[in-house]
Amino acid sequence: MVTVQEVSDVEIAFGGNMKNLLPDYHSIPEEFRNDRTKWNKVFADWFYCGLKMLSGLQKKESIPKRLSVT
Repeated sequence: MVTVQEVSDVEIAFGGNMKNLLPDYHSIPEEFRNDRTKWNKVFADWFYCGLKMLSGLQKKESIPKRLSVT
């Protein structure tokens, strides 16, 4: 399980230290590293084209919508 880390406002604005924020590359399942899931497609479309219509998605209850930032 990946632990959600708290980040500062500066890290939110400028990206922070990705070595500390991202999980180890080899701990990410192979299918996600090689763009083989529907989620890779959703996020690629969102990033490159924008999403015109997105429905039916709900946040997972165990993940907060926004972490408090100190």
